[in-house]
Amino acid sequence: MNVVLKTQALTKTFHSGNEMFHAVKGVNLQVKSGEFVAIMGPSGSGKSTLLHMLCGLEKATYGSVTIRNVDLSQCDDEELTTLRRDRIGFIFQFFNLIPILTAYENVTLPLLMANHEESRIRERATLLLTQMGLGNHLHKRPHELSGGQQQRVAIARALLPQPLILMADEPTGSLDTKTGMEVLQLLRNVCTDQQHSLVLVTHDPRVASFANRVLFMKDGEIVGEMVDTAQLQDDDFQLPFSTAIQQKWEVLMS
Repeated sequence: MNVVLKTQALTKTFHSGNEMFHAVKGVNLQVKSGEFVAIMGPSGSGKSTLLHMLCGLEKATYGSVTIRNVDLSQCDDEELTTLRRDRIGFIFQFFNLIPILTAYENVTLPLLMANHEESRIRERATLLLTQMGLGNHLHKRPHELSGGQQQRVAIARALLPQPLILMADEPTGSLDTKTGMEVLQLLRNVCTDQQHSLVLVTHDPRVASFANRVLFMKDGEIVGEMVDTAQLQDDDFQLPFSTAIQQKWEVLMS
């Protein structure tokens, strides 16, 4: 598989007066095409800062992030904006949908504003929303949709530009357990069937268990890794892999 994202010695340091805080310390990682990678860590471990660095929202103090041969440290603000719009899909905890727009309009607006070809955008948006099970909800506004449906709209929006990689920050944090598991299975299927890469940050072993690979983060460093060697595609794999993740997590955090 091709490497989509790569970091080398990625480091982020914050200064507070005369004190220096290392939020991310020398992280090296690779994400391949079609790979679902979960970064698991407690609050304050640096996982969200790392995610923001991977997509160019935070600049590295030291080290590099490369997305398909593009070094983010060499991009100016305009180039980073274009990269994030066209090559990186974002999935947030709180959906970030525009209340006055329909599901269809929320999905299409970012690329229409960027003057992408309208006919292709509209056709692909309709297809994506239909694939998400929202074919009958295209013209409903967010308040008319359930939390799970709103997150599916957000996923369709992230997939519309056919990005190289998806970035998700606690994407099920605002959903009930059943709906959250359905959304995670959907994301896993997107990686498997459409070969999209996904980096997801979480503190929950049940969420991490949907990934192909789990990286454990503590005090700004990657301190361990687990791979789902079973690669099963049914619900039976979730509990044992989740349990194994929890057990390793407790060892690493002790």
